Amino acid sequence: MFRMPCRKVAIVAVAVLVLSLSVVALPACQAAPGKPAFVPDSLRIGTGSVGGAMNVWNSVLAKLIEQRWGIPVTAEITAGSSENIRLIDQGQIQLAGASAITLLNAWQGKPPFKKEYTNLRVLAPIYPALNHFFTMPNTGITSIQDFKGKRVGTGSSKFWDIWIKPILTYQGLDYDKDIDRVYAGMSEMYTMVADGRLDAAVHPLAGTVALPGFLKIAAEHKLVYVTFDEAGLKRMEAEHPILSKKMLSREFAMQSFGLDKEVPAIDAGSIGLNTTTAMSDELAYEVVKLLHENLAALNNETKYFDYALKHSEQLTAQFGVPYHPGAIKYWQEVGLWPK
Repeated sequence: MFRMPCRKVAIVAVAVLVLSLSVVALPACQAAPGKPAFVPDSLRIGTGSVGGAMNVWNSVLAKLIEQRWGIPVTAEITAGSSENIRLIDQGQIQLAGASAITLLNAWQGKPPFKKEYTNLRVLAPIYPALNHFFTMPNTGITSIQDFKGKRVGTGSSKFWDIWIKPILTYQGLDYDKDIDRVYAGMSEMYTMVADGRLDAAVHPLAGTVALPGFLKIAAEHKLVYVTFDEAGLKRMEAEHPILSKKMLSREFAMQSFGLDKEVPAIDAGSIGLNTTTAMSDELAYEVVKLLHENLAALNNETKYFDYALKHSEQLTAQFGVPYHPGAIKYWQEVGLWPK
């Protein structure tokens, strides 16, 4: 179990979010051990927008790494996966939160990327990203097909188009003509739905954990779950390399929408921690080891680690982008690498 560092960490605008998901008080401070030669003088982690899951769990992980080696670790607020990939390719960050579907597009050089990012390496997928849409009762929206001519929150930046566009395309919409896409930070986007500035928005659960902004408006308002066309879901699963249908729990559906049944969501692939070939095998091994050995403590700080804690196979999920050799070595040693 790790202890939080005494001094202030260079992490911007996440304290409230982390505390809102915490289930225990922060442990007392403890001195960090000496820094090994393979550890750099500082590290930067690309996270995501304020209110998003990647921002929260990467910020908590940054605190753990900082304490372990006594170096400054900055959790950078970014536009998310695509920007993180560009930043890590340029050497501006050393660790990056990113989705599997974005990593695969970058690896293959597919839009919005203009080259193949073959230097990318996976360290540890943390949870599946389960996407559904919601609205307010007064919009008249009940299904995805009702989005035509509506203002829809599709993520924190245009980089979300990598998975939101195919999701809506398989549902029969012209992504460029049928909807008025709006990008905003997750908490802001959900407030915009509640006050009528948006007609609907996407909500990506981190495994089984809903975002704080969504939970807030679900507690304050009656929300409507937006249904998917089943035929479109079947075509999507048959044709798309990553997107798949998953069911959200009856408990979540009842709490959020008053529905006494499981409801579909779209799994856009794993969200996790990544790096490049520039990271040494030793550092990659130790970062993964540190994360794995402290999953329970990390989960005490934010429940975004809950899925990996309960489903260890998630930590070595395969989706077409290679793992870092240092990570492979560790996962093999603990018996989690797929045979």
